[in-house]
Amino acid sequence: MPLTSFQRFRLVDLPPDMFEAWQKIAQDNKAFHSPFFSPYFARAVAEVAKDRCYVTVALQDTTPIGFFPFQFTNSVLGRAERIGLYLSDYNGYISSEKLQPEQLIELLEVSKIHQYSFDHLHEFQAKLGLNTEFIREGTATHLCDGFEAYWAERERISPKFTKDTMRCLHKISKEKGELRFEFHSPDLSDLQSLIQTKRHQYYVTGATDGMASQWANQCLTNLHAVQNKYFRGVLSKLYSGDQLISSHFGLLANGVFHYWFPVYEVSYSAYSPGRLLFYLLTKNAAQFGIACIDNGMGAQRHKSDFANHTYKLGVGTFRRNTARCLVIRAQDYIRYRVLDIRDPIEE
Repeated sequence: MPLTSFQRFRLVDLPPDMFEAWQKIAQDNKAFHSPFFSPYFARAVAEVAKDRCYVTVALQDTTPIGFFPFQFTNSVLGRAERIGLYLSDYNGYISSEKLQPEQLIELLEVSKIHQYSFDHLHEFQAKLGLNTEFIREGTATHLCDGFEAYWAERERISPKFTKDTMRCLHKISKEKGELRFEFHSPDLSDLQSLIQTKRHQYYVTGATDGMASQWANQCLTNLHAVQNKYFRGVLSKLYSGDQLISSHFGLLANGVFHYWFPVYEVSYSAYSPGRLLFYLLTKNAAQFGIACIDNGMGAQRHKSDFANHTYKLGVGTFRRNTARCLVIRAQDYIRYRVLDIRDPIEE
């Protein structure tokens, strides 16, 4: 189906029929099953930053055949990134139709983007004409054959890991209290508690506090509130007796659960509470419609221990040959190379 034109919308103003078309494309193509490709994710973020979040729609006559959501970090200069910025674990053009090089330039022009930077471009995007400068790796836990088959595979490949997991499970149940797993808590106070715990973790470890801004907090609050058959925010909790020992906030869409923000009670660290929560997520996945847990990018130990699949994520920048783009590049050089500023919060 040949592309004939592009049309840009403020994301909160996207017509309902186009929202539904976006949902259908994401639902029908396995490459877009991640919650971060969902229009519900984009809308939840856009409600917090209405004048920075846009989507450019590719049209075949009047029929939408592709969607390119983005968020300005500087709308005057035309600098943009993925919807959700550092909160999102995927970038991309959502379509089954390939973009020719001249169409990509037109897409950026209609979007009023002079520079689009990305570091989580899904590997499928190369088939759509979006190429990268270099590649990083993400991991996932595929559960398509059921938990029993998955865990048997883990026992064969990582016997020490599986034995240690079972040992921790039995030890904490005996010494501290029976484990109780709650897949989702709708209580907003539980989400706020998780955010505060995560922020403290960032402080203690010296990591950048990605939850410091009101913008990020409100995005997570909005996502926690979305509960429908296509998309939902999931706040899971694990108790030992009456003690909350671990919790996690993630996103679920199209059978893909994105593992996102885990926290745990430090005084219970000898029992590996984070690992136990992940184990129980995999064990209970089928009853909640989860076929895959996407761990995202990164080399954390729990990700490699539970993962049975790897995939590629592209890093790079799309630029137009404009004066504004030269200004952006100069700003970036000063910001990152001279001042060494790594603050992810939008300007």
